[in-house]
Amino acid sequence: MRLGDHEGAARNAQSTADTLQSAGELEHSAFWRYIQAHALFDRGRDDDIGKARQSLEGAVNSAPRTAWFIRPSRTVEQLAGRSIDSTAHDSLFMAWDEWIREGAGRLPAQVARARVLLSGTHDQRAEAVELLARLCGASGDRPSGQSATDVRWAWATPRMGHRCVWEVKTGGSKSVPRADVNQILGQVKEEKNRSPNAKVVGCLLVVLDGIESDALRAARDEIAIMHEDAALTIFDATAELFTAYMTTWGSGLAIERGSARNEIEKRLPAAGWLNRLLTPTTGSVMRAQNVRALLVSS
Repeated sequence: MRLGDHEGAARNAQSTADTLQSAGELEHSAFWRYIQAHALFDRGRDDDIGKARQSLEGAVNSAPRTAWFIRPSRTVEQLAGRSIDSTAHDSLFMAWDEWIREGAGRLPAQVARARVLLSGTHDQRAEAVELLARLCGASGDRPSGQSATDVRWAWATPRMGHRCVWEVKTGGSKSVPRADVNQILGQVKEEKNRSPNAKVVGCLLVVLDGIESDALRAARDEIAIMHEDAALTIFDATAELFTAYMTTWGSGLAIERGSARNEIEKRLPAAGWLNRLLTPTTGSVMRAQNVRALLVSS
């Protein structure tokens, strides 16, 4: 394609796809079907869109329901002029697949340990929130530096990148004070400067029931205030689903992953649930019952 030989590129891609399919490499074969379709589409002749669609249909027909196969199937829908399913959880399952490949047999113990740490010291809770990001399909890191936030999450939805900065508080007063809100508002502003094209929110993880009136007003539009019991509820719900997926995942073959996704996807809340969980709480404190209601209604 780089040399302008779209016909040759399509022919070679088809040959490679056929060889890989014969060897049982279903996803790698599908990748080369995608390259074949791209070459045909780029060639731009009257019947090339139809041929490109046929190439992709050959890759996805009777394929296991993995994130890779679902993406080409959406391209088929686009080429056919049909609407695209926007309720899938591609990014979540791709993040889980990557994590399982990295962690292998260590993950159950890591998840169980993080569940305990979520009720521990300040640093232990921050460590648990970092792992919770992966359970939710996000990436998490703990920035270093005196002015850094405790944990930073990042994830993506179609046409939008998302960031959440977390500040962990373990008490110290009867209600959430304005000083704590001011601290995380500063972190949100800094993150917006760092990622101007992303949607940025803050999450203040607390063990307090109330919030001071001036802190409430300041937090209204940019901060989610989450009680410890709400975070534990999110952890338990996502850990249960991830553990079930990991068990069915087996050795990670495409057929196994597709079967695991079929089993777990129907138990997930609707797409976008993470965005809704981390929506600013208009100054109120999110509790466990709020999380359960949102996950069920989603």
